[in-house]
Amino acid sequence: MHAIDRAETHDESRLFDDTKGFFRVSSQVDIESHLDALIAGRDPLDHAQANRLTRRFVDVLTEGRPVDEDLPDTIDYAERNNLILLFSRDHQQRFEFLYPRMPEDLVERWRKALRGGDPRDSFGPLTSAERLDERRIEADLRAGRRQRRFFVASSFVMLVALVAAAVWWRGRNDDTVASTGAITFGEVAAVGDTGRDGPRPVVEKALVARLDRPVMVRAGSGEIADRIVLDAPATDLPQAAGGIAATLFRYNGAGQVVLVGPPGWLAKSCIQVSVMSASLRAFDTAYAESVPGACPRDRVFGRVATVGCTDAKQSTTMVDLVIPQGDVSLSEGGRASVAAVRIALIGDNAAYERNNLTTQISVAEGTNVKVPAFGGAVGVTVNFDVSAATGAPLVGSCTLR
Repeated sequence: MHAIDRAETHDESRLFDDTKGFFRVSSQVDIESHLDALIAGRDPLDHAQANRLTRRFVDVLTEGRPVDEDLPDTIDYAERNNLILLFSRDHQQRFEFLYPRMPEDLVERWRKALRGGDPRDSFGPLTSAERLDERRIEADLRAGRRQRRFFVASSFVMLVALVAAAVWWRGRNDDTVASTGAITFGEVAAVGDTGRDGPRPVVEKALVARLDRPVMVRAGSGEIADRIVLDAPATDLPQAAGGIAATLFRYNGAGQVVLVGPPGWLAKSCIQVSVMSASLRAFDTAYAESVPGACPRDRVFGRVATVGCTDAKQSTTMVDLVIPQGDVSLSEGGRASVAAVRIALIGDNAAYERNNLTTQISVAEGTNVKVPAFGGAVGVTVNFDVSAATGAPLVGSCTLR
């Protein structure tokens, strides 16, 4: 339901930068698009349906690797063939989004499997050096998969214990800053004229991302995973990949997503945003259409967002977000804080069930980034310069309303 994609890069330095929300690359669009499409449903699943869907998820991660034994139960199949080790941190977070739809006994079995069994039998949390080694191996594995070079398998086997321990270490109910980082908006002022006071907008580099991740599912019947299009023509996308940047601000006492792109992209556009915890628990989901009818009603969900500014060039817009403050107690138990904001440009191409252009704004592990605030009265034109953060000249302006 909240399947806005996230890309990852193959070299170590870019891998770390990606968690901050910088440039995204589409080298992993096949894996990530498959996974996001699989978790996009909302209907409850019985045991058989959950078993089939989770098997699809595991098959996507397996990527055609040979397995020793094919078993009907997905958990047994994954454990017997050591496929649990393929669940990276991000893959596990995506998978947990299926939990509210699954029977409780299956959820508990999956939690135990992804923890690596009984925690008393594990080796405990990794040291900082071990976590760094794990990331290096994971980056190498991704590069090897993209080029189908399976010679990295030997290195992977030597560090199996590290990966399993990392999965257990992250297998806890709470979403904390120590595990993923948090996006903080600070105290929210009362909405009104006084909430419009503040400095000019200054973009926070760690909170900028380009919409460059296509999620394309061909229209028709059958399994979603079988209908995913990996190399769709550029003309089938809502906009050119990478041409629009998104960033976060606080204005008039509320969170805002600002999007800047080429002139005219807002002539007819549908935008959807979601505020998420580290385990993909949505705090708020909203959509906005630049003109009436721009959003296909069967492709968007959530409340109607408030658009905070207008631009005659149709290049810049700002939509509001409801942001929970700090560490929040969840109705289903546990606590969570805001870890990411997902943004999607929703397409209406009839040849596709979904043709979206997406990105995610998140921050580095263990950090807490405060969203910058700006001010301005109604009728004032403000500028948003995201050039330094995106590596190319890109400045937008719009008039507050």
